[in-house]
Amino acid sequence: MPNLALLQKDFSCPNEMMLKKPYAASVFCTRLGSYSSILVAYQSVLLSSLSFDHRPSPLQLDELSLVSNHLIPLSKYNGQALGRSMAALVVPRRQLWLAQA
Repeated sequence: MPNLALLQKDFSCPNEMMLKKPYAASVFCTRLGSYSSILVAYQSVLLSSLSFDHRPSPLQLDELSLVSNHLIPLSKYNGQALGRSMAALVVPRRQLWLAQA
């Protein structure tokens, strides 16, 4: 007869714990995508407000530069988060392959 004291008190699936990391990375990636889209929309508004008849003001150029300087690291972090998510999804997939073998 099995010893019931050895059974886990937490009845969650073991794969659920392995999926928390990729889920968190995917959420982070989605947030970064949202932030990037907001900044790109703002940058589009700034660019449409420029007139090509005369030079843009230094304030307009500074604002465009600031937005562009924020978009570059956001795309880097988005790529890193996507890579983390994909790498973390390999672990449960590998466990599933080994269980089926």
